[in-house]
Amino acid sequence: MNIYFIVYFIVYCSINMDNNSMDNNSMDNNSMNSTNEEDIDLLKLYEESLSEKEKLALKIARKMLANIFILEKTNGYINWLKNR
Repeated sequence: MNIYFIVYFIVYCSINMDNNSMDNNSMDNNSMNSTNEEDIDLLKLYEESLSEKEKLALKIARKMLANIFILEKTNGYINWLKNR
């Protein structure tokens, strides 16, 4: 297992979250916190599409970043949505 990949993934996700949080200042809290069933299904599909290394990195990122980790704001998820 390449530890550098995991650390890179965690840092990459946290930087993207910081950038996206600036863009979301105009959104109200209700729209930011609501997740509908379609979004949940997309998140599940995205997670199923990840390799084993990416799944492990995702698990570590969720554990290390806890409440500030938002999968919907990661570059990987955003790019996956665009390329669907």
